[in-house]
Order: sequence, then C-alpha cells, then structure tokens
Amino acid sequence: MELDLKHMLQTIWKRKGIIAFFVVIGIIASSYYSYLVLKPVYQASTKFIVNKTQFEEGQGTININELNANIKLIQTYKELIRTDWILKEVLRKNTDIPYTTAQLLSMIKVSSTNDTQVVTISVENESYQMAARLANEVTLLFIAKIPSLMHVDNVTLLTSADKNAEPSPIKPNRLMNVIIAAIAAFAAGISLALVISFFDDSVYTEEDIELATGLTTLAVIPKMNRKHVRTKHDRASRQRQTTSGGDAYVTTQ
Repeated sequence: MELDLKHMLQTIWKRKGIIAFFVVIGIIASSYYSYLVLKPVYQASTKFIVNKTQFEEGQGTININELNANIKLIQTYKELIRTDWILKEVLRKNTDIPYTTAQLLSMIKVSSTNDTQVVTISVENESYQMAARLANEVTLLFIAKIPSLMHVDNVTLLTSADKNAEPSPIKPNRLMNVIIAAIAAFAAGISLALVISFFDDSVYTEEDIELATGLTTLAVIPKMNRKHVRTKHDRASRQRQTTSGGDAYVTTQ
C-alpha cells in the first residue's frame, strides 16, 4: 500500500496515542538520567603566554622573527603538556590525586587562538576544586621544567585557576537533553506508527476501501450498537403513548 502525504498525516493522527506514549517515556527517561544519574562537570583553566621574558637593551621594537618562532613553539608546548613528562611528575608530587596518567590526560585540554602567543590549559572534573588544582599544578610544573628542556625561558603565567570560585557546571545541559530526547521519541513514534499502518491490511474507513479496491464508495452504513437501537425503541414507545387515548396530536422527540 503506497502512502501519500494525506494518508500519512491521517495515519499519524490515528496513531497519536502511540506517539504521545513514546514522547512521554522519552521525556521521563531523559529527565531521570539527566537530573539523577549524570553528575555535573566543572571546568577550570589557566593561561600563559609564550614570549621573551628579558628585554634586550636598545631593542625598542618587536622582533617579528622571534614572534613567529614563539608562535611555532606553541604547537610543541601543547604536545609536551599532555605527555608523561609532565603528567607523571604531577602525580608523583601529589600522591593524594586519585587518578592515573591516562585519566588525567582525558581531563586536560590545551588550546590556543590562531596567530597568538596565549595558551589555555583547561581541566574538566566533577569537582571544581580538583579541576582548579590540576590546572594550576600542570601549568606551574610545565613553566618550571620547560627552560631545562628547551634551553629558553619564554613562558610566563598570565592567569591561574581560582580554587575559591563557585562556577556553574559546563555539562550536562539537562534541558537540552530533555528536548533532544523528546524530539527523538517523537520521530520514533511516528516511524512506528507508519510501520504499523504499512503492515496493517484492516479496513477502517471509506478511504481505506477506495485505496484497497480503487473503486469509489457509493454509500456508508453507519455502525450501530445496542444503545442506538434502544434509543430508537424508546422514542417509538413514547410516540405510541402520546397518540393513545384519542389524542388529536402527536409529539416527536
């Protein structure tokens, strides 16, 4: 049976109970998972700049070659921060941190804006205080160790993570999760309704007859139940009662 747009809309409306059921279940499940199961995640970050820390006497302008060299070094620094050279040292100095190097690596993000000398180290954790502590530890250790490795002192701390701040969690976005779940459930309900209709060969309306036979419906006999028959019988009885005894008029209900 080929479904045109009109028939599809009729099918969707006819199966609206299934669709509504899916939507309600999706909203309830998403709300439960987002508000009761998922834990909030916080982010803390530090910033440092890659530049020349000592001002050379008599040099009053920016050296473009040194500027470009510092920008190119940033890619190297970003990789070094995420290596065991830094992470294992952080864990060795902070034995109370309950993470492995792999877990610590998954929390750290190092980013920089194109053509700038500023680098941001961000750490995500379920505890903001832990995130701030890890961000500061990684940044300070990197700044302390990089001169001995690269034989150049060109990293300066700009901002550290404030352990006393009370930021809002960056995820999960609970409302967005519920909206996405509702939309997905709505789509799933529509799909199921169309699948059921496609495999359902039952005839419910005159339109179904026309689609099945290709013929035009000439007449429709309405379905009658006992209530309809009883109502008509009661009306006929009242009419007979009003006409009995020689009354000159007939009332109809």
